[in-house]
Amino acid sequence: TDETSGKVTQGSSALNYAESVRQKVNRRNSSFYIQAYLTRSDISSALKKSLKTDILLVTSSTQAHADTTQTTYSKIDPAKAALLKLDDAEDILSDAPEKLAYSLVLFCQGLGLLSSLPITTLTSLLQ
Repeated sequence: TDETSGKVTQGSSALNYAESVRQKVNRRNSSFYIQAYLTRSDISSALKKSLKTDILLVTSSTQAHADTTQTTYSKIDPAKAALLKLDDAEDILSDAPEKLAYSLVLFCQGLGLLSSLPITTLTSLLQ
């Protein structure tokens, strides 16, 4: 900690996080996860023909995988997919959970689900 302010410095926070990961993560499961990730196949080209349900792709314009999400969206049947790109959030679940929830409800209503939930209730919940 910084002795003058009592705050944890960024460097020590990173070290503390790395140490907690080392202690908590199951190394065997991690190796399986890494191996599966490295040997994964690209399914985006098969999605256009085989996609049977509507999907909502969610990304932030600042995230590293935004280009991958855009590429996947371009390979999907536009009638079956919607893309939500939030510009003002780095981590959508942490920075803009209300916008994500609102968009998800609107997406579901577009599918004919959650039709009994009025939009006015949603907007009042967001305020």
